[in-house]
Parts: sequence; structure tokens; C-alpha cells
Amino acid sequence: MDQVTLEGTTVHKLRSEQIGQNYVINVGLPPGYNPDGDPYPVVYVTDGGPQFTSLQSVTPLMQMTGELTPFITVGISYDVEVSIHAMTLRNRDLTHCAGEMSLDDEAPDWFRSLPQVDPGGAENFLNFINDEVKQLVRETYNVSDDTTYAGYSLGGLFGLFALFSKPASFQRYIIGSPSIWWSDRNILSLEEAYAKNHDDLNATVYMSSGRLEESEDAPDQFAMVSNMTDLAETLTKRGYQNLKLVHQVIDDETHMSCGPLAMLRGVRKVFG
Repeated sequence: MDQVTLEGTTVHKLRSEQIGQNYVINVGLPPGYNPDGDPYPVVYVTDGGPQFTSLQSVTPLMQMTGELTPFITVGISYDVEVSIHAMTLRNRDLTHCAGEMSLDDEAPDWFRSLPQVDPGGAENFLNFINDEVKQLVRETYNVSDDTTYAGYSLGGLFGLFALFSKPASFQRYIIGSPSIWWSDRNILSLEEAYAKNHDDLNATVYMSSGRLEESEDAPDQFAMVSNMTDLAETLTKRGYQNLKLVHQVIDDETHMSCGPLAMLRGVRKVFG
């Protein structure tokens, strides 16, 4: 059976020896891409299957009609025989530490049956993006140094890790429904450590969550909405000189439905 390929996209294979993992790098070009014209900004997307598809299926039309500035979309996913194996691999790459409470605590049997990896590989994964994925993109396409990160759920957690550990990795951050709950909200300690030593955070940030991710009457252990809004309030109170922050709770959306909206609203907000 023939596979469906999105128009204007190219697939690359890239191996990280440090991580010991083969990756698939999906690249989506804007309409009228000119390899010899002005260089293009780049949006790097983790969970590069679903979230890349969400962006690349809609943003070219928005760019064509002038609603969005033209940019190149780069989706980072896994070169695995069974795509669902990515569910455990992202558990490694998108988390910055192990924790007392992890996805495994609430995981269904099908998840537990997949090949398991240890969490806490975010630093290696960020280095892989900065040192290897960006190099591939620079050598192959007409790009500028203007970069954006976009991630959802654990990908949102990873975006916060990059923002508080190596903020210059990207100029813009799209943080959809971040899993701040991971490891007893350990990511907040990274923000606190950053705030003690910095009075500036030079980034444009969009954070969101879905209204139905957390019940107002009975908040659960994941607290997807309140954790996100609390962090946004904290960042605002810090008074960072060059931080441009927008946060939003999207009505009528669950954790499963909010991802595409977070990506699309995010690029519209961060590109102004």
C-alpha cells in the first residue's frame, strides 16, 4: 500500500551516537520556497509525526495568504518499525530527570509492554537538536539563525527545560500543555535557579493548556491548567527584561484534542 506524503515535505534520516538512536527528520517547506532568496526562520517540532503534520497541513496556506510569515518546519521523530514505540522513546528524550511519579505510574498495559528506556535524557536530546539537527538543516536548506521550538505535553516540558537551561537555543518557544507535574514539578526548581542568576530572559514564549485538562471542582495530580497558569504568573512577576510571554487556556479542549490548536495558535502568536 502506498504511503501518503504531505506536499512540500522531505524526509531525512539522522543517527545520534551519543543517544544511540536513529531519528527521522521531516522537513516542510513554505510555498514558493526560494533556495537563493532571503533565508527562512525555522520551527523545530518534537513529536515530529503528529505535531509536524498539524503544522504542515495548515500553515502553508496561511503563509500563502499572508497570515503567517514563511518559515521552514522541522519535525523530529523516531526511526522505528512500529510507530507506537515512540511513546516510550519520548519518555526518555523529553524529560530532564527521573521522578517519583512518571508516565509509567498511570500507563495502560499496552504501554508497559513496549520496550522501556530510562527517563532523564533531555540534555542529550537538546544537544542533538542544537549540534546535529540544526547542522543538517543549515547545510541543506536556506535558513537563518531565527529558530522556534514547538512541543506538546512532555514536549512542552522539554521546551521549558531548554528555556531555563539554554534559552539561547531558540528565539521563540511554543509550550503546549507542559507536563510540569513531572518529578514533583522539578522543572520549577530550574526556573528558580535561573531567576537567581539572571534578570533577563530573551525569548518570545506562548504557553497554553486545554480547559478540560483539569477539573475546576476536583484538580488531579497532573494539574495541567493550574500548573501552566501558575508558572506564567511567576514568569510575569520576575520582570525579565526581554521576555515576551502570552499564555492561554483554550476552552472546550482536552489533553488529547488540544495539541493541534496549541501548535497553530502558538505560531500565530510568536510570529505576531
